Amino acid sequence: MFGIGFGELILIFVVALLVVGPQKLPEMARTLARVFREVRKTSDEFQASIFRESGPTVSGLLKNPEATIKRHLESEVEEALGMEDDVQDEVVAAEKKEVIGARETVARHAPAPMEEASPMYLEPHNEGERTDRGGNDG
Repeated sequence: MFGIGFGELILIFVVALLVVGPQKLPEMARTLARVFREVRKTSDEFQASIFRESGPTVSGLLKNPEATIKRHLESEVEEALGMEDDVQDEVVAAEKKEVIGARETVARHAPAPMEEASPMYLEPHNEGERTDRGGNDG
């Protein structure tokens, strides 16, 4: 109790006996015991009100901190794993959207299909004529 050993308790009793005297010592001990009971009762009531007001999380933390912390960490891990699944779904959706957007861009910028070949490439070649229509003189 209060870190006081039996030897210190006897010393306190002897000093109290010398200071107070043998006639008033029993009355003082009863008064001291009453004060300790009141302090203990007030402390217990305060602690109970804190537990009631704070809810099960704080009261569980105060009563059994290891189990409360373990439960909290497990719920955080489960939540993080759930978020990982959501992120993966979002990545897949973004990749699909990007692929569709790329296909639309390619389709917009691709040359139109040729329905008929240009007549300049269909002319027959004569032996003496130049086949280079690019204008290179060389």
